[in-house]
Amino acid sequence: MDTTNWHATQTTLLCEILQDRNIVVRRDVVEAFVSNMLTLVAETAGISEHAASETITEAAAERWADSLAPTILAMENPCDGTASGVVLVSAHTLAQTAATLIELVRAAASVEEFIELVSLGMADYGGDLATLRGTALDARQRVQELSLELARHLVTQPPMEMLQIPVQTHALLCDLLDQLSQSELLPIAENNGHGTYHHTVDGEYTLGDVVAATLHDLDVASTY
Repeated sequence: MDTTNWHATQTTLLCEILQDRNIVVRRDVVEAFVSNMLTLVAETAGISEHAASETITEAAAERWADSLAPTILAMENPCDGTASGVVLVSAHTLAQTAATLIELVRAAASVEEFIELVSLGMADYGGDLATLRGTALDARQRVQELSLELARHLVTQPPMEMLQIPVQTHALLCDLLDQLSQSELLPIAENNGHGTYHHTVDGEYTLGDVVAATLHDLDVASTY
């Protein structure tokens, strides 16, 4: 089956599963979700999207429905009776957040490479290497999990200037960025080839600057 037919089949199947659960989602939204999941599988496995489509069976649609359903229901019923259910964030801020998460994955990988150099005696580090390795691995895992969580929520919404994410997801994002902004991962990454994110007329814009700016923009989002 070619990728186009596979995509149509998986989209139809996922729509049917959601409808069986009394959850109605526009087909274009489901199409976007399926497309994103195919890309995620391909990039994670380091293979083409065609090859990835051949490894994803129809059983995946049930798992995708399990993943999507709570998100959609939460969006339809945002209030949990104790606190606001969603946070209203600009599309620009969410795009900025997604880009920052990607940079943090790269930064964690940069630190892991640095650790290998230290292990080989090709670089110096005065701290505990095992602790640093654990911190880098934990950061990479948390960032990847939140990236997937954020993507999952966004594909349930039409393109708009302001988008909704659950309060819990917003809190986890802010907590992660706050912790990483104070960790040694960023300065180590910055000193080992991952420091300059962007050049401006005012000078270099570091990864630490990016994290701080993203955290600030998330902090001023509106909860309701």
